[in-house]
Amino acid sequence: MIERESELAELAAAFAESVAGGVRVVVLHGVVGTGKTALLEEFGVRVREAGARLLRASGAPTESSLSLGMVRQLLAGEVFDRERAATVRGLLDHQLLADAACDGVSRSRVLDGLATAVLELAEQSTVVIAIDDTQYLDAFSQDWLIYLLRRAGHARILIVFGWRDDDVEMSEDNSRLLCAELYQQAYLRRLLLAPLSSSGVARIMAGRLLESGSTELAAQAHRLTGGNLLLLHALLEDSRAATGGDGPPAELNTGPEFERAVQVVLARCDPVTLRVAGAISVVGEPSRFAYLDRLVGVPSDRVAVAMQVLTRTGLVEAGRMRHPVMAGVVLNTFSAADRSELSRRAADLLKACGADSLTIAEHFVASGRLDDPSAVLNLVEGAKQALKEGHARRATELLRLAYQVDTGGRRRVEILALLLRAGWRDDLRASVGHLPELTEAMLSGRLRGRDTTLPVIMLLLQGRVEDACSVLSRLAADVPPGSPPSWEFEMVRMWLADVYPGIFRRVACESRTNGTPITPPGAIGYRLLEHFQSSHHQGATAERLGQADEALWQQPLTEINLLPLILALRTMVYAERLEEAEQRCRELMQACLDLQAPTWRALFCAIAADISLRRGSLGVAASRASAALELLPVADWGVLAAEPLSTLLTAQTLQGKHDEAARTLALRVPDVMFETPFGLSYLLARGRHYVERGLAQVALDDFQAVADLLDQWGGWPGPRHCRGARRWPPPTCNSGTTRRPRATPASSCAGSARTATCGCAGAPCGCWRRPANCTAGHRCCARLWTCCTGAGTCSSWRVRSPRCTMRTPSSGTPAGRGRWPARPTASGRRISRSSPLGGSARRTCWRRRKPTCSRSAMRSGGSPRPRQGA
Repeated sequence: MIERESELAELAAAFAESVAGGVRVVVLHGVVGTGKTALLEEFGVRVREAGARLLRASGAPTESSLSLGMVRQLLAGEVFDRERAATVRGLLDHQLLADAACDGVSRSRVLDGLATAVLELAEQSTVVIAIDDTQYLDAFSQDWLIYLLRRAGHARILIVFGWRDDDVEMSEDNSRLLCAELYQQAYLRRLLLAPLSSSGVARIMAGRLLESGSTELAAQAHRLTGGNLLLLHALLEDSRAATGGDGPPAELNTGPEFERAVQVVLARCDPVTLRVAGAISVVGEPSRFAYLDRLVGVPSDRVAVAMQVLTRTGLVEAGRMRHPVMAGVVLNTFSAADRSELSRRAADLLKACGADSLTIAEHFVASGRLDDPSAVLNLVEGAKQALKEGHARRATELLRLAYQVDTGGRRRVEILALLLRAGWRDDLRASVGHLPELTEAMLSGRLRGRDTTLPVIMLLLQGRVEDACSVLSRLAADVPPGSPPSWEFEMVRMWLADVYPGIFRRVACESRTNGTPITPPGAIGYRLLEHFQSSHHQGATAERLGQADEALWQQPLTEINLLPLILALRTMVYAERLEEAEQRCRELMQACLDLQAPTWRALFCAIAADISLRRGSLGVAASRASAALELLPVADWGVLAAEPLSTLLTAQTLQGKHDEAARTLALRVPDVMFETPFGLSYLLARGRHYVERGLAQVALDDFQAVADLLDQWGGWPGPRHCRGARRWPPPTCNSGTTRRPRATPASSCAGSARTATCGCAGAPCGCWRRPANCTAGHRCCARLWTCCTGAGTCSSWRVRSPRCTMRTPSSGTPAGRGRWPARPTASGRRISRSSPLGGSARRTCWRRRKPTCSRSAMRSGGSPRPRQGA
């Protein structure tokens, strides 16, 4: 018996005294699960071995009203001689007991006859009477015990009571007289059985698992059970079952045995204690227990007693349930109607006491009171708190429920805006589905302020630029004259200028002339973005990057800070601090796992893939990019689709997996992506793929498109990986020079094939060979020029060295100068760059580039095929 050695010693001492002559009484006090029954059984085995007669009985709430029910158990199994056995059976006759209930003579006859039978046994040997759960003693048995004790004298009798003191509602009439009789006697011993300590739990675990368990595991078991033996044995049984019975468990697991043990403990609690346990399970927070008396409907002193009982049984610690399984089992003991009523009363009480919004909303949901006029408000406020605490999925559940309950639609727009905030972490497609209604609400002025930040950002990411512009104009009109804009509004404007520099290149400058925005102390997102712009446009010094690091890693990941954090992380990547960037990226991906935000994790997976690509880990880059696309399908990325696709395409190309790269290239991307810097990365990756496939002229179009966009964006410097597109490095020719090809007009040329005739660029097929000298002394492809222009069948634009002054046969214009060439649109019509339609229509061709040679008749040897008649 672990940690019961002192109790066994006391019992042995009392037994020795009774053997010497004289009645002795021992009372074992303790709550359910403290080992009273096991201690009685162990002591019974020892006294039987010592030659004593053991009379056993156990009380039960269902037998507390049976006349002499406990005494019948004590004497039924005892062996008397024939005459005494007949006497005992006659005294226990039901008709006689019925008469004894109202007849004093019959009652005295029964008491005296049964007491005499036990005293005669005590003359032969020591008699030990062991009664478990004495709190359920019936009234007639109580009277008999008192009668026996008063007439025992020096008889060798030891009475041991196992008394569970956690049943506060036990019948006082059945025990009051016995307690008064016992407590005034000198031969009484009272032993309180406490729950096991941590060391005792460790010894139990070592004995059950047949090896010494770890200290941490024993401490965890003690925290889960509070040292309650019943709960501990059930926990160990479930833990062993979880391992399949193969060796000791490496961790503790709760299961059906543990739940059944909790049910046993609850079944032995009185109704008031059970209601208090239900209230604790519903309220949950210890700070609210001052209101339990009103929630349960009993006096506060009675609640205090019940709390002490629940604490001693191991169910409650520090005012709350030790384990969620316990709370669930407690609530399952109530009917559905009782649970609903308890949650309803808890919601009203907590609301009156100023509890937090999420707790009140949870109780509203549990109570089913969704028809209450305040239900929608409570659900929305609870969802806001859940979002603030990072419980996006719970917020989404509350908001969807509020959306269904809000039949009048008075808070419909607010609910949709919050659904966008909560849902895009987990289900971006479902969140984007709310954008049309939110856009209409923002344009009509029904949605304004901070709630418009994320909808506008989502419009921009989905390429709905016109809607975003209209909304921003409407929001700007709402700003009072002379008042500074809000920091959220200014952040969107600044980010808009970076994402769509060709459309909003003056926004950043205008934002600095409209006054300093209102920046509260917590607006870290705005400060991060402002720092990003300063380092982005002025050069990332070590001091600025250090400031970005300090601001970045001290902030939690939220929907407002997400984009600034991504931009600051990109700054580290462009500064070639790849190891630090990868470490931070892993931390952010883990934070996304903790927040259950797969959409955000996909964004950081794309950045991690780019980092791996820059470090030369092609396999890791491809796997991370693929993981990002698995977390978020290409159709849901919007303009950000270029991030994982460009990395995946480049990695597959460099690995020589051209078939996989072609499948990646076949994924549809939005056209508006090419209005953003993300599209530049995609064009560069696609061009590199075409070069590796031997389609150099098609690749040249993509490279030239990057330069066109950068020229069009003017002062926008772009990310570092896009700035290099201005000087994309063609392979070095034998002359040792590397120059970017320039386009030259050829107005008299009517052919459809484009021919590279630069002195250092080489042939369009990708075979960079030594060209011949041009008339100006530069190295140009004189032979290629002759074969293409002899009959006026060359391409409408050519790429030549900027130093080459050789004139075309038809126009006489020096190569490398003049108007931009015409480009074919998707319909085949050519539009010059200087044309009024040249802004977007001229880019239609390279947006939908197909890896075919139909537009450039090229020979395998590197020379374009002359047309017939050339």
